[in-house]
Amino acid sequence: MSLFHDYVALTKPRITWLILMSTAVGFFFGLPHLAPAQLQWTLFHLILGTALIASGTAALNQWWERDSDRYMSRTASRPLPAGKIPPQNALIFGALLALLGYLQLWLGCNFLTANLGLFTLVTYLF
Repeated sequence: MSLFHDYVALTKPRITWLILMSTAVGFFFGLPHLAPAQLQWTLFHLILGTALIASGTAALNQWWERDSDRYMSRTASRPLPAGKIPPQNALIFGALLALLGYLQLWLGCNFLTANLGLFTLVTYLF
């Protein structure tokens, strides 16, 4: 597997995809009263920001659990326990994705949405 694929694996794309689907469904159930053009841009920023912060959270989670993942057959082949990516690179990668996601949610949606994303990140990790 290439280094690119190892970094993609850190983001847990299947779980991130499920998060994005539930985010989109939640957006439409709580559909704000915006003009159609605003709705499209708000949804775009919401999906992009959520994808970034969820991917960052997944990478940070794998960084946090890298030592224990070595001992489980299901997780031992992940990029960090397998030694394919240095831990400090995964930490920087995850933190950068999460920060970009937070900023995307804040600037593209609103401060509350960004803080809910941050709250989710913190509660998932700790």
